[in-house]
Order: sequence, then structure tokens, then C-alpha cells
Amino acid sequence: MEKSSKHIIVLLVCLVFASLFGEEKDSKVSQAWLDGYLKMSQAESLSSAGQPGSAAAAYREAIAVLDRIRRDYPHWNPQMIAYRLADCRMKLLELQLRTQGSIETLGVEDLKRQLRVEIEKNERLSEELASLRSKRAGAGITDQVSLLKSELDRLETQLKIEQLKSASRRKQDAENERAKLEIADLLLEKQEMMEAIRVQEEQMRELSWKLKVEQEKVKTLLSQLADADVWAKKGKAVDALKAENAQLQEIVGRLQESIGGYESSERERQVARENKERLQAQALEAEKNTDAASAARYWHLLYNKDADDMLAALRASFWYWNADDLVQSKELMDRYFSRIQPQSNQLVMLGRVSLDQNLNDRALALTSMAVACNPGSADARFALGTIFLASGDHGLAERCFLKALELDKGHKDSLMALALVKASGANIDLKEAKEYYRRAIEAGHPRQPALDEVLK
Repeated sequence: MEKSSKHIIVLLVCLVFASLFGEEKDSKVSQAWLDGYLKMSQAESLSSAGQPGSAAAAYREAIAVLDRIRRDYPHWNPQMIAYRLADCRMKLLELQLRTQGSIETLGVEDLKRQLRVEIEKNERLSEELASLRSKRAGAGITDQVSLLKSELDRLETQLKIEQLKSASRRKQDAENERAKLEIADLLLEKQEMMEAIRVQEEQMRELSWKLKVEQEKVKTLLSQLADADVWAKKGKAVDALKAENAQLQEIVGRLQESIGGYESSERERQVARENKERLQAQALEAEKNTDAASAARYWHLLYNKDADDMLAALRASFWYWNADDLVQSKELMDRYFSRIQPQSNQLVMLGRVSLDQNLNDRALALTSMAVACNPGSADARFALGTIFLASGDHGLAERCFLKALELDKGHKDSLMALALVKASGANIDLKEAKEYYRRAIEAGHPRQPALDEVLK
């Protein structure tokens, strides 16, 4: 029963994360794993019920499903798949050994399968016997062992040489990558300088045009002053005209300064906005291409340009983590939490990332913080339940799913998780499982053919 509980934990973690974050997991491999798991559970039940023939057939079907997963999805949990394959094959062998004393109870198909297995064993043994007979005895075997040892030493030496070459290549690749990043930064700075030069040239052209306008104004004023010479005898009128002209020139100068300053600052803000938009586009393109190093660098540059943009700091921390730069990731994460009270959905996302990195304690802390930030969030409660499942605490996980349903009666992911727990957990209750499954389907959760077969 303890092993069954562990199987359920692995199954639920795969299934609920495929549901909650479906864009990041392949639903086909999750469905195939669910089919294989249910076949294993069915085989164990049939074996416990005293039906070894049917149990053996179920184990063979489970082995076929697991072999297909290992062949079609070689990078999907390879250690777990290998362990389940070995476990199924061992249990199938135990069933065959246990039923050898009562062959008369087997069906015709089971007898045929066992006969084929025995024929294959005999063929392999015959081949090994023929190989042994063809080898020389005594000193010949000793020479062969010595030759194999020498070959092993040569291969180990070659392996060390290749490891040194590989380390050198990795170091050179790292230096090349740093050089590329520095060149990219220099190019970016060059673009900004060219943009600033262009703005300065535009300002010079405008100032030149304004200077021409002012010169025309001065000419007009000089003409007016020349005309005013006829009024020379009227000194007070001339002085008043000059004073008025000086006031007008002062007013024009102040207006020109304010307009020039406003236009200059507005252009600078426009250039800053364009640079920020260009960096954001480059960062999003790097995220789309899963280029962790470039994405982290672009988001970090955005944060350096605007220290109040804490979302850029958070995303830079996330991508530094994926690029294995833990120092930068931690520094930016600390800055984020020192300035911002994060939202629950952001904490749930960070908890999921930590769980993917096998940092269960950090994932539990972040998801618990999400619940504390938003106690009324059914998604946060559901995410906390999945963390408890991954940690092996089945009871707390079920309570979290139930609490999520108290907050949102139609929370489809929690309904499906409870249906799976009740259908294949330590305390099986098919009646409750059917009710939770029905409610999950009504809430919009996709049907699970394997679970349909268990609950029919």
C-alpha cells in the first residue's frame, strides 16, 4: 500500500502540473504515463485477487506502454521510466515462477507466451555455449583477460584526454560567449550614441532656423530704429521704444529657452522609450528561443535603465537561474522582494520553477507565501496541495484540494486531483471518485480515458 501511495504521488504531480501549466508539458506523454500507471495498478489488484494469468497480461501491457514512452520521449523522466520497467518485469517474472508449479491452471495464450519465452532462453543459452566452446581454455583465457585490461587502460587514458579537450572546449566556448555578449553590449551602446547624435543634429538644425528668424527680427527692429531717427528730438518716445524692444527681446529669449528645453527633454524621453521597447522586444525574442543567457542580460539591462521596473528584475532573476548564474539570480531576487510585495500568481510561478529544479523546500516556502498573500485564491491552495504531494504528505495535499473547492466549488483542477486520489490512493472510494470526476468534467476539465476505464 505504501508503494501504491508513492506511485500515486508521482502520477498526480505529473497530471496536475500538466493541467495547471499545460503549455510547458506534453499532454500526450502525460496521458501515456497515466495509461501505464493504471495498467500497473490493475495488474497488482489482479495479482492480489489470485488471478495470475490476467495479472501477467496486464503487466505485459504496462511494459509495452513504458517501452513506447522510453522510445518516443527519451528525455521525459528517464530514471523513473527505467525503474518502473524493471519493477514490472520483476513482478512478471515472479508471477511466472509462482505459476510454474500449476501450469494446468494457465490459459492457452499464457502457455504459448511462456513457451516462447523458454524457447528464447534456450536459444540464448545455446549461443553462449557455442561461444564458450570456441574459445581457448587456460592460458588463452588469461591472455584475453590481459588484453582486455590493456584495452581498458588505453580507453581510460583516451577518456581522460577527451575530458581535458572537452573542458578546454567548454572554457573556450564560455570565453567566446562572454566576448559575444560584450560585443552585443558595445553595439547596443553604439546604437544609443548614434541616436543621441541624431537628436543633437536635429536640435542644431532647429537652432539654426531659430537663429535666422531672430536675425530677421533684429533687422526689422533696426529698420524700425532707423525710422525712429526722425523722432530723435522726442527722446522720451525713442527711449520708450528701445525699452519696449528690450523687453520684447527678453520675452522672446525666455520663450525660446523654455521651448528648446521642453523639446529637448521630450526627444530624450522618446529616445529612452524607443530604446526600452527595443530591449523588451529583444528580451521577449530571447525568451521565445529559450536563450537563457541573452534573455537574462536584456532584462538586466532594462532594470539598470529603470530601477523601478521590478518586473524586469524578477524576469532577469528567473533567466539567470536557468542559465546557472545563481549569484546574479539571488541578488536580483533579493532586490525584488525588498521592493515589491509579490502577487500570489507570481509566487505560484516561482514555486513551480523551484519544484522543477528539485528545490522542494523553496517551492513549499514560495507557495505558502502565495497562500498567505491571497488566502482566498483557489489556484494558490491547489498549487500548495501539489507541493505537499511531491513531498509525500498525502493528507495535507487532500486538505488543500478540499480547501480550494471551498473557495471555488467549480475549480476543475482540484476536482480532478481528488478524483484521482479517491480512485487509486491509499483509501480507495470509487463512489466519491466518480462524483469528483463528474464535477470536474462539468467544470470543463478534459476527460481522461484511462480514468473512464477505471470508474466505468
